Amino acid sequence: MWPIDVSNLHIEMMLFAFILAFLVSYLSYETIITVAKAKHLMDEPDQRSSHKGKVPTLGGIAIYLSLLVVILLMGALLNTKFMLMAITSLSVLLFLGLKDDLLVLASRKKFTMQVVTGIVFIAFTDIRITSLFGVFGMTTLTYLHSFLFSLFVYVLIINAYNMIDGIDGLAGSFGVLATLSFSTLLYLEHDIDIALIGIAAAGALIAFLRLNLSRFKKIFMGDTGTMIVGFCLAILTLRFLNITAHNTSSNFHDSAPVIAIAILFFPLLDTLRVFALRTFKYKTSPFKADRNHIHHWFVDLKLSHLKVSSVLVNINAILIASSFLMNFKDWTNKLWLLAITGSSLYMGAYWLLKLLRKK
Repeated sequence: MWPIDVSNLHIEMMLFAFILAFLVSYLSYETIITVAKAKHLMDEPDQRSSHKGKVPTLGGIAIYLSLLVVILLMGALLNTKFMLMAITSLSVLLFLGLKDDLLVLASRKKFTMQVVTGIVFIAFTDIRITSLFGVFGMTTLTYLHSFLFSLFVYVLIINAYNMIDGIDGLAGSFGVLATLSFSTLLYLEHDIDIALIGIAAAGALIAFLRLNLSRFKKIFMGDTGTMIVGFCLAILTLRFLNITAHNTSSNFHDSAPVIAIAILFFPLLDTLRVFALRTFKYKTSPFKADRNHIHHWFVDLKLSHLKVSSVLVNINAILIASSFLMNFKDWTNKLWLLAITGSSLYMGAYWLLKLLRKK
């Protein structure tokens, strides 16, 4: 239920949230960079790094501030309970990310706190995946199975997004694509609450990209930023699948899972591939950092970070567009087609660019 009738103001609210988040983020970075340099809160390059020189890693603070301002200013018009839980979860993830960026946090502790925030958020908001849409013959889930599966998806998305933050522009530009995609879909489903958070995240990320791609005033979003944006992507995904599951009049009732996976395809593919390599080939922890990510492959072709990010994000955009064309009914075939198409596009782009570089 809406506290007031805002049905005619949704577009204006979305636009205002986007502009406000952009401005807060944009205006915050000068201070954040100055403080980071004065207090030596910088990322120092190592053997895995794709950059040279010390770079501030606190870009996630501005993204958090943008979301906080939007929620506090506009939350009274929307679902107050949801907005309060969003602030609580974002705040916990902010401090978790800051500790990891500044002091380095053990992956087990970080994972545990992600699970805790997921449990609390899902329990209090009841935003969860209640159906598998007939995928592999499974439809409605029991409450326990729904809760556990939703928690798994929540943690998976946060960590998958974190893992693509390895070169300039990639996490930020992918975040813009994904948040805008989900926000648009939720707006079309008349779910303004979470759509507003998604559009605000997009605005904050666009401001971040200006400096992330800069040569002179560069900043990274750090684990603070990846966990905050990952949280936004996780709740956008859960809500999109939740709202379309049992609503047969929804425009996306027959395609929601394929669209959601298409939007998140790149980080999910990269995470699955890297975890498999670390576990089965190198016999190490799946959380041990290395240079086996897809973006590292492209960087090793001597392409600039901007070019690599552009190629990878544009391929994902093509997959999102193609997911709307998969209108046959067999879910298993849809998912297999998406997996094969997506993997082929990324591998094909890599081998094509590698071939061109040799000429």
